[in-house]
Amino acid sequence: MKFPTRIIVLALFALALVPTMAEAKKGNHGNDDRIEWHDDHRGRGRDDSAPIKITIGGGDRVIISDYLRSHYGRKCPPGLAKKNNGCLPPGQAKKYGIGSRLDYSYRDLPRGLLDLLGAPPAGARYVMVDNDVLLVSEAGKKILDAVTLLSAVK
Repeated sequence: MKFPTRIIVLALFALALVPTMAEAKKGNHGNDDRIEWHDDHRGRGRDDSAPIKITIGGGDRVIISDYLRSHYGRKCPPGLAKKNNGCLPPGQAKKYGIGSRLDYSYRDLPRGLLDLLGAPPAGARYVMVDNDVLLVSEAGKKILDAVTLLSAVK
């Protein structure tokens, strides 16, 4: 009598495990959990969604400032010269906001300045607004950086 009881107990135990094993394989086949774990931990320690900041380099900034000063600089009256805003009366200097959209009409850089600077970063271009040089994104015309005689860059 002991023999059939053992068989029945083992059979019931095996039947109890079958739904558990079927549940484990359902949908993910036992492998996707490992892949999801790696996806959850990819890039740990750094933010992949942080925007990349493109700016005018220090050497290019000096070249642009010197070029603007020599070609577009002018003699200011003593009262405006000390304000360092390009001879404009207070409140009339345009303020370009870095990160804002370029809403002004613009023109290409003079060939001489473009030759000194070389190619802009990929996805960006240099433009002139009044006597200011701006680096804007080609896609959305977003102002990335600016060099100006007016010192009005925010």
